[in-house]
Amino acid sequence: DFLTVCMLIYDIVVIPLLAYDLPPSLAWDVAEVCITALWTLDLVLTFFRAIEQGGIVEMRIRSIARNYLRTWFFFDAAMIAMDW
Repeated sequence: DFLTVCMLIYDIVVIPLLAYDLPPSLAWDVAEVCITALWTLDLVLTFFRAIEQGGIVEMRIRSIARNYLRTWFFFDAAMIAMDW
């Protein structure tokens, strides 16, 4: 989760800078691909993170996947798809 927070901070800082005409840079291009790849990995790993349902920690992958697919999955997938 620490890595996710770092990626979120990076996006919060960098996305507003995209409004300006910054010179092309290999470093920015590499960073963008790495961040997008990490967000994609985070999307997949979310299927394996325990959730709390009704005060009980749910660790069964099927229940976790069903919950994620009904809640945030399509929003997350749409956001990542725009980056690729």
